[in-house]
Amino acid sequence: MRRRSFKNSLYVLLILLLVPAFLWAGTTGKISGKVFDKKTGDPLPGCNIIILGSSMGAMVGLDGSYFIINIPPGEYEVQASMMGYARTTQQKVKVASDRTFPLDFELSEEVLKGEEITVIAKVPLVVRDNTSSTRTVSGADIKNMPVDNYNEALATAAGTVGEGRNMHVRGGRAGEVLYLVDGLPVRDPLVSGSSGMQISDNAISELNMLSGGFGAEYGDAQSGVINIVTQDGKAELSGNFRYRTDDLGFSSLNKNSFNSDYAEISLSGAEPVTNYLLKSLGLKLPGKPMTFFLTITGDVSDTYLGFDRERIWYEGPFFDYQQRQKETTTGSLKLSWPMSDSKKLTFSYRYSREYNDYYEHVYKYAPFNSDRSERVGDQQSLSWRHTLSKATFYTMNFSRFATWFEYLPGGRRPDDFPFESDYENFQYPEDITDIDQNEPYQDGDVILLNDGRGGEPFEDIDGNGLRSGADPYESYVDLNGNNQYDAPNFYKNEFGDDIATMPYRDWWEPYLDRNGNGVYDPPNQNWDNDEYFADLNFNGEQDLADEFWDPAQFAEPYKDLNGNGSYDLGEPFYDRNNNSKWDRDFPGGFDRYGFWQERESVIWTAKGDLTSQINNQHQLKAGLEYKYYVQKMYEIQYPDREYNGMPDGGPYPERGIFRDNYSQFPSSGAIYFQDKMEFEGMIVNAGFRYDFYWAGEKVADEPFLDDNGNGRWDENEGFTDLDLNGTWNKLDNQWKDKLSPRLGISYPITENDVLYFSYGHFSQMPELQFVYQRATQGGSAIRSYGNPSLSPQKTVAYEFGVDHAFNDNLKIDLTGFFKDTKDLINQEHFRPQGQPDFYMYVNSDYGSVRGFEMELTKRYSHNFSARFNYTFSVAKGSNSSESAGYFNDLNGIPQPVRENYLDWDERNSISASFDLRFTEGNRPNLLGLTLPDRWGLNILWQYSSGLPFTLMPENANAEEQALVNNEERMPWTSTVDARLDKDFELLGLNQKLFFEIRNLFDKENVNNVNDPGSGSSTYGVWYGDGVSEIDRDPSNLNPGRNIRFGFEILW
Repeated sequence: MRRRSFKNSLYVLLILLLVPAFLWAGTTGKISGKVFDKKTGDPLPGCNIIILGSSMGAMVGLDGSYFIINIPPGEYEVQASMMGYARTTQQKVKVASDRTFPLDFELSEEVLKGEEITVIAKVPLVVRDNTSSTRTVSGADIKNMPVDNYNEALATAAGTVGEGRNMHVRGGRAGEVLYLVDGLPVRDPLVSGSSGMQISDNAISELNMLSGGFGAEYGDAQSGVINIVTQDGKAELSGNFRYRTDDLGFSSLNKNSFNSDYAEISLSGAEPVTNYLLKSLGLKLPGKPMTFFLTITGDVSDTYLGFDRERIWYEGPFFDYQQRQKETTTGSLKLSWPMSDSKKLTFSYRYSREYNDYYEHVYKYAPFNSDRSERVGDQQSLSWRHTLSKATFYTMNFSRFATWFEYLPGGRRPDDFPFESDYENFQYPEDITDIDQNEPYQDGDVILLNDGRGGEPFEDIDGNGLRSGADPYESYVDLNGNNQYDAPNFYKNEFGDDIATMPYRDWWEPYLDRNGNGVYDPPNQNWDNDEYFADLNFNGEQDLADEFWDPAQFAEPYKDLNGNGSYDLGEPFYDRNNNSKWDRDFPGGFDRYGFWQERESVIWTAKGDLTSQINNQHQLKAGLEYKYYVQKMYEIQYPDREYNGMPDGGPYPERGIFRDNYSQFPSSGAIYFQDKMEFEGMIVNAGFRYDFYWAGEKVADEPFLDDNGNGRWDENEGFTDLDLNGTWNKLDNQWKDKLSPRLGISYPITENDVLYFSYGHFSQMPELQFVYQRATQGGSAIRSYGNPSLSPQKTVAYEFGVDHAFNDNLKIDLTGFFKDTKDLINQEHFRPQGQPDFYMYVNSDYGSVRGFEMELTKRYSHNFSARFNYTFSVAKGSNSSESAGYFNDLNGIPQPVRENYLDWDERNSISASFDLRFTEGNRPNLLGLTLPDRWGLNILWQYSSGLPFTLMPENANAEEQALVNNEERMPWTSTVDARLDKDFELLGLNQKLFFEIRNLFDKENVNNVNDPGSGSSTYGVWYGDGVSEIDRDPSNLNPGRNIRFGFEILW
């Protein structure tokens, strides 16, 4: 019955989506205002308002009011004209997504025929219709900042901790932010919940970050929404080329170099096929010319954690170049076709690739064993926009977004690993596989081992090397309790005959003659030319033992170069477990927790919204959204171990202890309604959103032992009772839904003061890996399972704020925010009676955040602008990750019984920027010296108090351990970055030179501490002087000073 209900609802949604009455939310803005007679103050009904260079406009009503909706973000010129009055044009009208720009006109009677008046529009500092915390940044602003990409620009906003895929907004987990490009999702729903692709800064028209109570059109997010609006092409051909490097050309200047290079090229103009090729054939498309915007970027670096490793070379069309430690390439193409004044068709394609070679301190002298990853994302979208009237418009949009990711432990795929059983612990610096011992044969003898091949230990008094009847007084250890000494290699065959020989093979027993000598070869304990070995130093030959010293059975042999009696990083060592780390206890395996993973996520999206300005007070917006997912996961942990569990249909079937393989096809959708009510003394955004989620048809049943191999569970076959109901059954694939009310209110007290308040319920479906995980395992390890019955994670958030303008250029925004979160994901240990123990993901975690934000903004005037952000927040919760329950048990740490400070609880943070800029013709004077025009200086300062960490006391009991979680603090951090640029013309082209210094004062900023798992002996220490090299992990610090320069050519 439930499945039928889902299908019926799905049909209804699909039918509604085919009705042409929808628009993408969040990508357009609005202009509204009134028109008066400047002399009398009377309204001027019938006045014509148009946006120059477009077909957008409005007619003034009887009360003198007008509005224009469906305006893409950007800067415009708006003109008012009426018979008998001078045409009046207001310039620099800046429209932002989801915002209303108030624009009033006062028209003067026409004195001279054709008289025109041009003024600069007054851009209000205080936004009247701002009902929640929002920050808008233009693409031009990002390019002027000393940042590498839009993620770093976002990290300067109030309420953020970290950046990119590790960005936390107002105390939420990293995956609680929704990433949109032109209103379309680009978040990876399977793992991490972060952005699945990168976008070039040059392709960005506007970047909006909503961290407060965002409206009902946004869903599947608990902490914030990041909406990137990309640029449309222009009719005139234009473009730019930008290059940046930190190679200053001299070794003395490159001591701060990370071997980084960045290149970008962009083109915009009339699309050549339809505008030139088709026209030459006599074909012409209706409407205005189709335009394009194309940008391609490449960003490569060895990072501040670079290490030497042999890297591949790429063959380029003009020159070859070597692979770097981190590489990012992006591409974006947008085709826009205005078919008429009211219809527009847009196609977009975006691509990104990211390669990472991860630095791990223990691999510093074995960089060839570093982990690597590759991520590819691409998006195709088609948007149809139709303006039905001056007050109503819609758009229908369809998209496909795909992200592929592979993680390579040690840079290897599973079948690149030798099995652990193939290696023998000979006393050599390099492990060898002794083929002689591995010549397998079928031994027909029933061998009864009496004393082992080495015989029973004895005291050789006479020194003849033997114990026999002639040596009756030489004592021995009677291992088998037969009251007599047994010599070495004493065996009995199936006939009871005693045979005293070396290990042997009977002539009738088959064997594998690896070296082709025609006889069975016993092990010789030496490396032979045809035997495999692990060539750790890549010299092509097997190296014999040297003076390496093994100080104890609990440490790997090493050469004590400095004679301090302990191992120091960089000293040669015998790598018993082939993990390129020096281990005190040399546990088995390449990397105890290393795993190989390949995954793919595809999201098909159909979405639309209807927007209608019913009257001057009410703007209604309603929308539908449907997503269909294709999720594929292949994961293997311990790839050097042989798998001995049940077949799971995944790749490399003979590999791993933990295996997770599945293909799933869930779906989700939403319906929302919102009314933006704009009254003279109050603006209200009120709405609701209904979200639903379905795990799909193909969800695994409860795991069982298929003893008879018939592919189904039968009575008396063992199973794991995940739902604890005592019987085997299919898992409950419930339809999950949530109704979320949203409310935002703004009270414009005066022209310079606004009070605002927002309240909302927000939900987000869990990462799909926690739903579908079905780890099949070998050995006796406790299983860990996903849960198809997971409910959406929920947040209730509210905020109060005041926005006050001191004058036309300076304002302050004060905001207090509160968040309560429940049904977060964690792993819980289940111990069903008579069944194996297992862990399963459940909705058990919770959290709370309280905070205060202050933003002081100085708009550009008198040649400079500035912004100062301060955030105080307290982020607490039961756990900081979705796997905390499992790893707490694994490490013997008790489960929390109270809220703890979360890992990203940054108590105080400051971000301050200062931009000094002189436009064309504006030449400053410094101490009597006239400086050039067209240059700018941007300085960015970021400060934060230290993040928490846990320092576990020695011999602490369970109660003491529970009380110290994240009670210690790392030092505060401070970074100053600067960018200086100069514009000029050369060869008829606009050009720009720029210099950047990151971490100007080379401040050592701590971001992590040592822990016992890193091989460090100084737990809780981050770097500092007086510690050994193995404890001086550079990844515990943020980057030091880095100097770059570059140029840009524009045409």
